[in-house]
Amino acid sequence: LNCDIADIGKHEPDQAVGTVFHCAADVSMIKKYEEMKAEAVAGLAGVLQYAARHRPLVVFASSLSVFVASDISGETVITEESDPRAAKWISGGYSQTKYLCERILQFLGEEGCRVPCTVIRYGLLTGRCVKAKDVLKMHILGLVEVGVVPDCLDDDLAVDITDIDWAVEATLSLASAPPGTYHLSSRNGLKLPSLLSVLPPVARLPLPSFTAAVSSTPLTENGLVTALTLSRQAYDRQTKHMDLFLASKVVFDSEKTVRLLPERLKTPPEPVEVMRGVVDQVLPASN
Repeated sequence: LNCDIADIGKHEPDQAVGTVFHCAADVSMIKKYEEMKAEAVAGLAGVLQYAARHRPLVVFASSLSVFVASDISGETVITEESDPRAAKWISGGYSQTKYLCERILQFLGEEGCRVPCTVIRYGLLTGRCVKAKDVLKMHILGLVEVGVVPDCLDDDLAVDITDIDWAVEATLSLASAPPGTYHLSSRNGLKLPSLLSVLPPVARLPLPSFTAAVSSTPLTENGLVTALTLSRQAYDRQTKHMDLFLASKVVFDSEKTVRLLPERLKTPPEPVEVMRGVVDQVLPASN
């Protein structure tokens, strides 16, 4: 269907459509919900309008950020059955759009809607093709430019780095699984020491020394944004959408998902290897 995603409900397919994948989103770290809802929320409304008539399987691409951008992102285990409604707040427009879309699908399911829906929560998707304007690329360049991080950052904080090629194959496989909620993420998050190990040398300084070093160094936009996220991670816990990659201590259980994947997809690529490949693209001169 060649149309805007929000208008898909007004169109008739030329042939039968068995599955509709909703993978649209604005991934800005700084925009508010009102600026980002068109792709995710209005787009989902259009998809559901279409699905109500033609009954395809709707596969909605959500995000693990519905948990890690919330107040329940402490040391806890999140399964596919965990309910984001347990959160008291969700930080950041991107995570808020994903949360609302999950709530819409949840409500429809509880009301007996006959449209089959699958929700797939992804980690931070990256891999062999890094876009020109990519959050991960911005922070890698920013970390190298800043050259320092506060030593008060918790080494046990981890970010889920998920290989995009693996995720695409796994998504197509799950399209034939029973409708439900699934997690596509790495088995082990990438912790700060592992991240720093694949970068050019970055020093760890006491927070006052970090602040002084950053304040005295002229920085580009990448450096400024990264310095701000590092500072907020040290000082301000309720602006989590500005954290460095939404690092947390959450463990994501994907047992149900893994059982349904073919053997070759049961083990995702290791996050440190995925990150090393990304760094090789972003910093080719460092090889």
